[in-house]
Amino acid sequence: MKKLFMVLAALMLLSLFANITLNAQDHTYYNNLAKKEYENKNYYTAIDYATRSLNASLNGEAYWWRGMSRYYLENYLDAITDFTSALSYYSSDRSSLGELYIWRGDSRRKQRLYQEAISDYELSLSYGSGKRMHIYWSEGAAYYNSGEYQKAVDVYTLSINSASQNTDLAKLHKERGDASGALYKYDDAIADFSKAIEYDSRYTNAFWQRGYYRGKKLQYELAIGDFTAAIRLLEPAGTGGSNDLSVLYNNRGLYRYYLGNYEEAKTDLEQSLNQNPNYDYANWNMGRTLAALHKYKEARTYYLLATSLMKKELDRATCYFDLYWADRSLLEYGQALVHINEAIRLNPYYRSYLWNRAYLFGLRKEYANALDDYKKVVNLYSSDTNTTSLVSIYIEMGLLKSKMKDYAGGLKDLQKAVELDASSYNAYYELGRFFKEAMKQQELAVINLQKAASLSVLKDTTSSYAYAKAVKGDKQEAVRVIETLLSKESTDNELLKWALHNAACIHALTGNLPKAMAYLEQSLVAGYDNFDHLVNDRDLEVLKQLPAYRLMLTKYNVPVPRY
Repeated sequence: MKKLFMVLAALMLLSLFANITLNAQDHTYYNNLAKKEYENKNYYTAIDYATRSLNASLNGEAYWWRGMSRYYLENYLDAITDFTSALSYYSSDRSSLGELYIWRGDSRRKQRLYQEAISDYELSLSYGSGKRMHIYWSEGAAYYNSGEYQKAVDVYTLSINSASQNTDLAKLHKERGDASGALYKYDDAIADFSKAIEYDSRYTNAFWQRGYYRGKKLQYELAIGDFTAAIRLLEPAGTGGSNDLSVLYNNRGLYRYYLGNYEEAKTDLEQSLNQNPNYDYANWNMGRTLAALHKYKEARTYYLLATSLMKKELDRATCYFDLYWADRSLLEYGQALVHINEAIRLNPYYRSYLWNRAYLFGLRKEYANALDDYKKVVNLYSSDTNTTSLVSIYIEMGLLKSKMKDYAGGLKDLQKAVELDASSYNAYYELGRFFKEAMKQQELAVINLQKAASLSVLKDTTSSYAYAKAVKGDKQEAVRVIETLLSKESTDNELLKWALHNAACIHALTGNLPKAMAYLEQSLVAGYDNFDHLVNDRDLEVLKQLPAYRLMLTKYNVPVPRY
């Protein structure tokens, strides 16, 4: 019996030893399988084998394989957990600790846990990791994404100093350029993008970014060249997708618009919208370009589509403001009010919107509403050191009060305009005209109009001088000046059509109605199409009573105002 007991005990010990040996073999066996599948990029299978290894026996290697596999499957949270578990198994292995902190740092960065990631990268360096380029590069990205741009620049520089491959250097210079750009250091940014292009002449994003920041410096021609290079790289390769090309064509079109090359801008924006018809900014910029080409009806269509697509309220407000101007150009004053109201709803304290609504209310003869808005605008501009805008507001408010028969209030506002800027031609001109037409005080009118004329001569604005002389009553001088101006500007059609319009106004003010009508028609033949100004021009009031005037507007397709 004793002998049997001893045999059984021996068998039990042997079995226990065999199980321990088998378990040890099991987790190593599964780790080897996990390694193989990981190297073959079969990450799900690698995770399965690593998990089996851990079920057999908890060990750091299995956590490591599983963490890396989860990382490449973008399961960063579970990867972070695995790398954290693995760290405890390598407490005396500095090399492994350095690697694991990099992996956990990369996972945290991908999970947008930037400060935790930076901490891990610093720990990796403290354990003597040799992957300094990768660490500094990743740390730079973490600083950049957390908004610490100067620190990003600093560590990107360390990474550049550790890099040797052209492809790495190109990307590093590009990313350091992004960080410098975010710091408004445009020259530094452009220098880095240029360096990136030196290392990789086909680096589309470097051309793209250099063009963007050259645009910030108003270097539009150079920016257009960069966008052109980026487009040429994307189009034949068929890479980047239609959205990238749409953005690039939009950017190039926008800068051509800024340069006044409207037809070229239009072509670019058509290309942008061919790639992506629902691109909000391309629709907006197409509207602006068409408006610059005086195609206001077409512009409105694009503006309306842009406002329906835009997500940023401030941009939508600005687009509605552009739409308001297109409405005004078409004399659609009712729609203009709808759209300026929408701009104000989206950005209620933007003073230019309120100012324009005040003016529009005045056109619609909603004088009380206009006055309310002007009072708000005065408060919003009252702290400006440059009084130019405030002077204009007081002038408009004074003229509005005159229409409301509040002559005392109108006089006070016009005098305030002169007080704010004693060198303002407009302030003296309007005050003088007010004394003559509203107050019937000829002597004061003459004094102020003569002052306006003197200021006009000093500033060499001869049409303004002619207006001051015409209202003052110096008819011959006014006509002489405006005729001289016509002869000077006869070779520039853009200037000529305005000079013809001014000539019509001067002759209307001086009582020569046939000549005023003749010049008015000449201006329309020359292409004058600022109909918003035309139909509201008080200098032509005397013509508006003539049947011939109304027939002329019909003949040249001037829209009928709709309030």
